Amino acid sequence: MPYKDPEKHKEWTRKFRNPEINRRYFLKKRYGITPKVFQEMLATQGGGCAICGELHAPLNNGTGKGSLQVDHNHTTNVVRELLCGNCNNAIGHVKESPERARQIAAYLERHNHGKKL
Repeated sequence: MPYKDPEKHKEWTRKFRNPEINRRYFLKKRYGITPKVFQEMLATQGGGCAICGELHAPLNNGTGKGSLQVDHNHTTNVVRELLCGNCNNAIGHVKESPERARQIAAYLERHNHGKKL
């Protein structure tokens, strides 16, 4: 409970536990974008992940599983596009390094033995 005063706690709960208010706050605070910008990005991408193209839930608070997440450069904080959790995590695991991603792709090609995955 963030506040000992019940009235202040009710106000806090109303403000920050409301999914839509929380989503607006999170998008603006973390990424500097509004829900409208998020929706425009989503429409531009056809409703799917910018990498794999798979369609996902349109609503996003940046943390929801199954929803598209706002991808951004961790050095500059510049927003890139919307990604599914798997693709966003993959970028994080390669430490945003295109060279490391190419090395992983080459490794998979070497060991794929012509099999389609």
